[in-house]
Formats: sequence, C-alpha cells, structure tokens
Amino acid sequence: VKELNLETLTGILGQCLELFNALNLKDCHQQINIGGGEPFLRRDLFKFLSILDKYKNLFSVSIMTNGSLITDEIAKDLMKLKVLRAIQVSLEGLNDSNDAIRGRGAFEKTTNAIRLLKKYGFTISVSLTLTRKNFPEIEKLAIYLKGIGVNSLGMRRYVPIGRGKQLKKDMLSPLELKEFYYKKEEL
Repeated sequence: VKELNLETLTGILGQCLELFNALNLKDCHQQINIGGGEPFLRRDLFKFLSILDKYKNLFSVSIMTNGSLITDEIAKDLMKLKVLRAIQVSLEGLNDSNDAIRGRGAFEKTTNAIRLLKKYGFTISVSLTLTRKNFPEIEKLAIYLKGIGVNSLGMRRYVPIGRGKQLKKDMLSPLELKEFYYKKEEL
C-alpha cells in the first residue's frame, strides 16, 4: 500500500472540514486515529500533527504505535500538541512472548516508551492479539502493565489471514476464547 503524502492528507482533512461546515457541525468532536505500519517512521508526522492541532476544537487524535521510536524528545514534542490525548501501544505478551513476535529487545523498548509517555501525562492503552502462546500470561501482563501506569489493555482474537495463515496453529479455539472472556471478567 502506497503511503499518502502530506498534501493528500491535508486535502482529506480539508474535505472533512468542508463536510462539517456544510452539515453545520460546529460543536462535533471527532476522533482521528493515526496508525501504520509505524507512524513515527514518517518524517512529516509532526507537520501533520501540527496541522491537526489547529483544529483541536473539532478533533481528538490518538496514535497507534509499537513504541520503538519514542524518545524523551519525541514524548516532549507530543505533549505540546493539544489535539493528542491518547496513545495506543502494541505488545504481544510478556518479554519472551512479545520479543518472539516483534523482535529481540522489543518488549523493553515498548515498556520504556510507555514509561516516557506516562511521564508526560498521556493516556496509554495497550493492544494485544490473543494466541495460544500469550494466553497463559495475560493476567501477569495485566498486573505488570497496571504497575507501569497503563490505563487500559485491549485484546482481540487472532484471525489467520494474510501472512498470519502460517501461524494458524496459534489461534485459540472458540471454547478457549469463551473460557478466556469469562475469566477476563474476573481480572
């Protein structure tokens, strides 16, 4: 998929603003979620966020990231944006489980990013895909994440499509999912 350039993104934003105006939606507050790939790989991300910041009365922005590129300087710069309120970070389990999927050292980078972002007052949610490999450690992960200030943990079921077809063996059965969701209510 080809990445949209800044001019195209601002054009789409302009169309949204025209629509809001045409519908007389002056007080409507919409959510814009920026994902990827990895949004922080974009050299013009802060330019686009600065443009969105001018419309903070109309939009709230949330960024979905793996956290690997978050530094203290980036977290400080993000804090200056009034439009940005929440950041979603992806983890796939505790240290070994996460690193088996996302690469060696990824867990440490991500949890360091969470701590930095919390230092600057961001609301942090963690997103996780349930598999047979991380299923047994979800409770420990939830306790750990709460301890470092994560505001919420969202879990989705694994769907073996695309490149994920080769990992079908890691998919939870419907009965395992049902049992997990009942247990989740106890967490």
